Amino acid sequence: MAGEALDVFISYSRRDEELKDELVNYHLKQLQREGKIRTWQDQDIEAGTEWAKEIQANLEKADIVLLLITPHFLASDYCYETEIQRAVQRHHEGTARVIPIILEPCGWKYSNFKQLQVLPKDGRPVTSWTDQDEAFFDVEEGIRQVVDALNDERKKQKNVERQQRNAGSLRPLKPLNIFISYSRHDEGLKDELVNYHLKLLQREGKVNTWQDRDIEAGAEWATEIKVNLEKADIVLLLVTRHFLASDYCYGPEMQGAVQRHYDGTTRVVPVILEPCGWQYSHFSKLQVLPKDGKPITRWDEKAAAFLDVENGLRQILDGLKAQPPDAERLRQKPARVGSLEEISGLFRDRYKILKALGRGGYGTTYLAQITPLRGDSLCVIKQLSPKTQNPQFLERAKVRFRREARILAKLGSHSQIPQLLDYFTTNNEFYLVQEYIEGNTLSSEVRSSGKKNETQVIDFLREVAPVIKFIHKNQVIHRDIKPPNIIRSDTDHRLVLIDFGSVRELLVEENDYTIFQSSDSYFVGTPGFAPPEQLALRSVYASDIYALGMTCMYLLTGLTPIEFDQDPVTGEIRWKDSIDISPNFRQIIQKMIKADLAERYQSIDDLERDLIRVNTAKKSRTRVKKIRNEIFGEKSRQDHHTIYLKVPLESILIGSEFEVCVGLGLEPNDQVESLEIQVPKHDAFGKELNFLLSSSDFQIGGSSEASLPLGSDLLATSGRAVRFHLTALRAGSLKLFLEVYLNEEFKGKIQRTLDVQDFVENRRSVSRQLLHSRPVSHPDLILQVQGCHSDDLGFQLDYQLTSLTSLNALNEFSPFSKVIQANLRERFRHELSLTAEKAHAEVGQSKEQLSALSSLGQALFQRLLPQDIQDELRSVRRYSRPASLMILAGQATRLPWEIMHDGQHFLGDRFILGRWPLEISDKRPYEFAIGSVKLAHYANVERPDMWLDLLESPGSTPPSVMQQGIFEDLGLAEVLQGLHLVRQGESGNDVDARIDAPVAIQEAPTTEGVEEQLRPGKLNLRRNRPIVSLGYLQNGHRELTNIETAWVPAFLRAGCSAFVGSLWSVRPEVEAAFISNFYSNLWAGNNLGLAFYKAKQMARVAVPESVDWLSYVLYGDPMARPYRPVEGRGYAVVEAVGHDLDQPVAAGSTLRFRASLRRKPPIWYENRLMDVTEALIFDDLKVYIAASGIEVKPSDCIEMRRTPDGDYLGWFNLSIPSGLAGQTILVQVHFENGDDPIQSQRLTLKVAEA
Repeated sequence: MAGEALDVFISYSRRDEELKDELVNYHLKQLQREGKIRTWQDQDIEAGTEWAKEIQANLEKADIVLLLITPHFLASDYCYETEIQRAVQRHHEGTARVIPIILEPCGWKYSNFKQLQVLPKDGRPVTSWTDQDEAFFDVEEGIRQVVDALNDERKKQKNVERQQRNAGSLRPLKPLNIFISYSRHDEGLKDELVNYHLKLLQREGKVNTWQDRDIEAGAEWATEIKVNLEKADIVLLLVTRHFLASDYCYGPEMQGAVQRHYDGTTRVVPVILEPCGWQYSHFSKLQVLPKDGKPITRWDEKAAAFLDVENGLRQILDGLKAQPPDAERLRQKPARVGSLEEISGLFRDRYKILKALGRGGYGTTYLAQITPLRGDSLCVIKQLSPKTQNPQFLERAKVRFRREARILAKLGSHSQIPQLLDYFTTNNEFYLVQEYIEGNTLSSEVRSSGKKNETQVIDFLREVAPVIKFIHKNQVIHRDIKPPNIIRSDTDHRLVLIDFGSVRELLVEENDYTIFQSSDSYFVGTPGFAPPEQLALRSVYASDIYALGMTCMYLLTGLTPIEFDQDPVTGEIRWKDSIDISPNFRQIIQKMIKADLAERYQSIDDLERDLIRVNTAKKSRTRVKKIRNEIFGEKSRQDHHTIYLKVPLESILIGSEFEVCVGLGLEPNDQVESLEIQVPKHDAFGKELNFLLSSSDFQIGGSSEASLPLGSDLLATSGRAVRFHLTALRAGSLKLFLEVYLNEEFKGKIQRTLDVQDFVENRRSVSRQLLHSRPVSHPDLILQVQGCHSDDLGFQLDYQLTSLTSLNALNEFSPFSKVIQANLRERFRHELSLTAEKAHAEVGQSKEQLSALSSLGQALFQRLLPQDIQDELRSVRRYSRPASLMILAGQATRLPWEIMHDGQHFLGDRFILGRWPLEISDKRPYEFAIGSVKLAHYANVERPDMWLDLLESPGSTPPSVMQQGIFEDLGLAEVLQGLHLVRQGESGNDVDARIDAPVAIQEAPTTEGVEEQLRPGKLNLRRNRPIVSLGYLQNGHRELTNIETAWVPAFLRAGCSAFVGSLWSVRPEVEAAFISNFYSNLWAGNNLGLAFYKAKQMARVAVPESVDWLSYVLYGDPMARPYRPVEGRGYAVVEAVGHDLDQPVAAGSTLRFRASLRRKPPIWYENRLMDVTEALIFDDLKVYIAASGIEVKPSDCIEMRRTPDGDYLGWFNLSIPSGLAGQTILVQVHFENGDDPIQSQRLTLKVAEA
C-alpha cells in the first residue's frame, strides 16, 4: 500500500457522471483535505497518454476501489469485464479493498461481487432515498470506516514484533470478544442492549462487541461473520420470533455457536427479548438471560430486565477471567470424557449412565436410561475410543463414522436388529446409542440349558438367515457373528443380531490402523468364528456364512471353534464324529464352514434353498417322541391335548395356494411338525379350542378363525384338525402367526417362517389369487411420515404428501425431509403436558388457554413440517366442510398433529383429521359396523348409568353395561359393534404413580402389557371389529393419556376398526357432549371423520370455556363408511374384478369394474341390526365415470340394469396408457337418477413403474 494517504480508484460509467461528481467532488472532499485518501478517475488521464495503460496502472496501485453501480455500469463490457474482474481479483488476493456503491436500482445481487458488503446500508440505492444527501453521507461514513481500518492495520503490522515480545503470562487479560447474533427486525432492542447497557463493560475494557453492522464496506459479509464468530469468546443470541424464523440466524450462526459451546471454545448466552418457542431450539439446554427466561418485553420495567442481563454477563466475565487468553485456550485440546460412569449428572443432558456392560480394545459399552422419556426407556451407549488425536486421522474417522452410522440407522428398521437411536462425536470420542434388548445370548442359553438338537438349530437358521440376508442386501458385512452377539428377547423370544463388527472397522484403514487401542491391530472379528479371508482382511458376504456355521457348531456341541481339532493339511476342523445329525443337514453345515471360500455357500439364498430341501421326515417321529417324553413325560401326554401347527416343508411359489393344518394328536408325516402347546384335558372338557391365524404376508381364504369342540367324544379321538387355505402375496421368508384360545382364555402363540419363491426364480406360471377390495372415497390429503436419526444432533422426518384436493387430478409431491433436534419430540410432549396442566388451572380463561396451545401448536407446525408441506396445508380451502387429512405415521413419529397451528387454525380444526399407525398396517379398515354399543367402566367412575343414556341414539340398539370389567366381558359379548370405555383420572400430585395402561384403578400396577390383558377378548374383537372410544375423565388434574403408546396399538392390533380418545384427560361435561354426538352422527349415516369432527365442534360449543375439545384424536380412516345403506338410495359399491386396488396396475393394461347400487351392504353380520332398503326404484339411473388421462368404456355413461334381488348392476372398463407409468390416477364414479345425484365414489389407481 502507498504512503499515508490511501489511493482510491473510481470505477464508473460515463452515463453516471453526474452522480459520480456529486460523490467525489463533495462527499469525499473532506477525506481528501484530511490527507487520508487520493482519488483517481479516468478524467485524470493526461492528454497524449495511453488511456488503457493508465487505467490499468492506477487500478493496480489502488488501495481502495469504488464501484459505482447502476444499470449502465453493469451493461458496460469494459467496466464489468475488465475493471470489475481485476478489482475483485485483487480483493480476494488481499491487496485492495473493493467497495460497491449502489447508485440506482439494478440486478447487482446476481453479479460476481454480490458477496461483498455494499454501501449505502442494506444495499438501498442512493436514488431511492428521500434525501440523497443523507444517502451519500452514509456512503461517506462507510468509506471513512474502511480508511481508518486500513490505516490501523498498517500500525498493527509495525507493532507485531513488539506486541509479541511484550505478550507473556504477566500481561493483563485482553478484553473478551462478544459476537452479537440477532435479526434485523430486532434492531431497536439490540441497539438498546449494546449501545447502552453493554457500554460500561466496553469502557472498562472488559469486552469488545461485534455485530454485522461492523462489517466494512467491500468486505465479504459471510466471511466476516464466520471469522468473528470463530474468534468470539462469548456469543449473545438475541432471541425473538424473528430470530428463530431466520434461516441464517437459526442455521449457520446459532448452530455454529452451539457447536463451539459444546466444544468448550465459546460461551453461548441466549438473551430472550420477546416471547417465542425458544424452549424447542438447539440451545434450550443452555442457561438463558434474563433470569427464569422471562422475555425482556414482558418485564414491567425494561431497564430492570436489561440490568439483569448486564449482571449476568458480568458473572460470566468474572468466571472467564482466570482462563488463559483465547488464542492459548483454543490451542488446548478438549478434555477426554473417559469413563462415562464418572459422570455425576446426565451425559449430553439426556442419558443417565447406569452401568458398564463391557469393555474391549475398541471402547466401552454402557447401559443408560433416556431421562426425558417415561417408563423403562433403556438404551445401550457404545463409546469408541481413539488412540491418537492426529487431526487428519480423526477427520477421516468422523466422515466414515457418520456414513456408517447412517447405514446402521437403516439396518435398525429390521425388527431383529437393534434400532439406532442416536449417534454423535464429542471431544473426539465416537458414540452410538442403540435400543436395549433385554434377554439372554445364545452362549448363555447353552451354558444354562445345554446344547441344542438338530431341529432347534434348523429353526435357528431359518430365523437368523433372513436377517443376515437383509444386512447383505444393504451391502453390509457383519464380521462378528457368534453366540454372544445373538440375543433372544425376553419379550417376544425373537432372535436379535447385535454388535456389528463393521462399526469398529469403519474407523480403521490400512494407513491409520493404530487409531484405536486394539491388540489385534485392525482385524475385526473373533478368532475361530472368522474364516481365513477375514483374517487376511478381505471379508466378503460368505465370511458371515462361515461364522453362522460355526455358531451352529457351538449350539450343537457346546464347544467353541478353537476347541475342535484341525486338519493340518486342509485347515478344516474335525467335527463329524462329535455330532449326531442327519446326512442332509451334515452336508449343509459342512458347506457353511468350508475354509476354502470357493467351496463355501456364496449367498444366504443358496443356504436357504438347501435348508428347505432338508428331509427330516425319517427321523421326525423319533425326535418328536423323544421331545414329548423329555419335556412332558408319557403320563403328561395322556392328560393333555397336544396342539400342533403344520406347514409345508417345500418352497412355496408366490401367488399359489397352499394349506396349513392346526390340530390335536396329529401323526408325523412329510411336513414340518412342531410340538407347541399342551392343554390339560380336565380343564378343557366341554369347552372349545379357538384358533386365530394372522399374517400380513398371506391372504387367508375364508375365515381366519376356527374352533374345535373338546367334549367327551373327543377324549377318545386321536386326531382332530382344522385346515386353512392361504395364498402367498410376496416373496421371501415370511412369518405366519397362530394364537390359541381355550374358549376366550389365551393359551399361547405359535410362529412359523415359510419360504416363498418369486416367479423369476421358479420360471413357472401360476395364476395369482388376489384380495378382493372395495374402493371407497379417499381423504383429500394423505401424509406419510417416517423418522430416523440423521446426524450428530438431528432426527430426520421424511414426508410423502398425496393430494386429491383438485377436481380430477391427483398430485403426488416429491418426498420432503426435515431434520429436528433428536429429543425435540419428547420435549414437545413435556411442554404439552405443562400447557395442559396450566390450561386446567386457568378454568374460565378460554382465550389464555387457546393462546398457550396455539403458541405451542405454531412451534410444532414450524419446527416439524417442511416449508412445502406447510404451504400445501395452508393452501387447502375450506368449503362446506373442512378437507380430510389422513396421516400414516410410524411409531417414531408420534406427534400431536391435532394441535399443530398454521397461524390461523389448529390442524384438528382446519381438517377432518384421522391417523393410522404404519407399524400395524397401512391398509386401514374402509368400512365399519354400527350397532349395539357396550359400556365398560372402571370402579372409580361415578354414575355409569349417565353414560348409558348418552350412548343411546335414535334408532339404535340400546347400549348395555359390561358388568365384569372390559377384559373379562370382552370375550363374552356376542354382539360388539361399539365399545366405549370410561375411566376416571388419577387423583393426587404424584404424576409418576399414575397408571396409563388399562388396569383397574384400585389394583396395583401390573407389569403385563395391554396386549396380554386384552387376550381374553382379542378373538371376539377380531370377529366383531368394533369402533372403540375412550373417555378419560379429569379427577382434579389434567394429565396426558398416553393412548398412542398403550391403548391404540393394543386395540387396533386386535382388529378394531377405529379408536377415538383424547390426548389428555377431559372434563366430564366435555366428554358427555362429544361422545353422545359422535355415536349419534354415526347412526345418522355420517362417515367416521365427519361424525368425529361434528362431535368435536359440539363439545366446543357445549363447554366454551374449555379447550378440551382440541384433545380428541381419531385413529381410523376419516372417509370410512358405516355398514348402512343410504335411506331410499341403497348402498353404492364399485369393485375391481380380479385385481387388488392396493396393488399397482400395469401400464397398458385394462381393468374390469362392477358398479352396483344395493339394498344390502356388501358385508353383513348374522344379527342384522338395521333394516335394509325396502325397494330401490329409479326412473333413469346412470353412472358416470370421471378419470383424467385414461380411456373409459363405455365413454358416455353406464346403463344400470335391475337384478331380481332389487339391486342395480352395471359394468365398465378402464384402459391405462403406457405413458402414465409411475403415476397415480384419480377415478370418480357418480351415481345419478336423471339430474338427481344419488351417491359418489372416489378411488385411486397407482400405475406401476415401467
